[in-house]
Amino acid sequence: MANSEHVAKVRGCASNSQFTWARAELIGLDLAGADLRGLQLQQLHVLDSNFSGANLDDVSLGYSEFHNCKFVGASLRRCYLGYSLYIACSFESAMLHNAYLAMGTFSGTVFTRANLTKATASWANFRSAVFDGADMQGAILQNAECPYASFRGTGLRDVEFMNTTLTSADFTGAMGLDSIKHRAPSLIDFETMRKSGPLPVPFLRGCGLPDEVIEFGLATAGAKHFYSCFISYADADKTFVDRLYADLQNNGVRCWYSPEDLKIGAPQRATFSAAIHVHDKLLLVLSKNSLFSSWVESEVETALERERKERRTILFPVRLDDDVLSSSLAWAEEVRRRHIGDFRKWKDHDSYQTSLARLLRDLKRSEEK
Repeated sequence: MANSEHVAKVRGCASNSQFTWARAELIGLDLAGADLRGLQLQQLHVLDSNFSGANLDDVSLGYSEFHNCKFVGASLRRCYLGYSLYIACSFESAMLHNAYLAMGTFSGTVFTRANLTKATASWANFRSAVFDGADMQGAILQNAECPYASFRGTGLRDVEFMNTTLTSADFTGAMGLDSIKHRAPSLIDFETMRKSGPLPVPFLRGCGLPDEVIEFGLATAGAKHFYSCFISYADADKTFVDRLYADLQNNGVRCWYSPEDLKIGAPQRATFSAAIHVHDKLLLVLSKNSLFSSWVESEVETALERERKERRTILFPVRLDDDVLSSSLAWAEEVRRRHIGDFRKWKDHDSYQTSLARLLRDLKRSEEK
């Protein structure tokens, strides 16, 4: 049930043409289930607010910023969401039929099981967005940016692509790929083919791939594939991590870690968060050193939040000692609930090789439910 005062505040803002929302912040609004149909709510700056189950049909939310807002199960038919920024927002199971998302930024936004039929999303940024199980029939994604996006089990019948960026995207189980309307070539890479498994030839040709590349991709679709990993560790464990990194790379596991993969001078927390988000797994090296690393803690929290949003396992821990088993840290307690790879005897060659073989077995990509 929506907070009546919050509803009245929003309605008052919509009717006050003199109000300058670009300089205002709305924080902690409870608008769950509210009827806000047809309101003009442009130039908003909204934080930590709940629109779940609300009726936002025909509402204009353009030229706005939304941070950590929930639109779960909300109705946004014909809603105008263009030219806006959405950070850590969820539109899970929302109704976005005929919605306008063009020129919006939806990086990392969750659209799981949402209805985006006939939505217009040209020039929108969907980097790392999750569309798993969504219905996007007839949507327009011309010139849209969708790198690292997940379309697992998504309905894509009659979607329009043109100059659409689909690099490192996952189309596993997507439906209607052979019916997509390609108005011009789109950008697709081998990583998309690797993640997605065999893709329909008409789809690949429509994206502009030469037949030789298509044949190679289809021929290697049955090869062993591994998850990509970002390695989180404490600096004191660098000797072990350097060895593990080299062995994983030599065995076909594509992994990255901070010493050679993060740009000098970049805001570190934001860079870590982005790095974790674009890889399949966070490989967490647990030791007495990493338990008290603030960077490791923030990386784990980012991975756990991603698990909650994407509803799949992201965090993959291995340990160098037993300290995690007795730690009272909240994130350590969460990690203990899952299987932890054992590298306690990593300095012994035979023990290390046995542990590495088990890790490679577990990192082998298999069909996920």
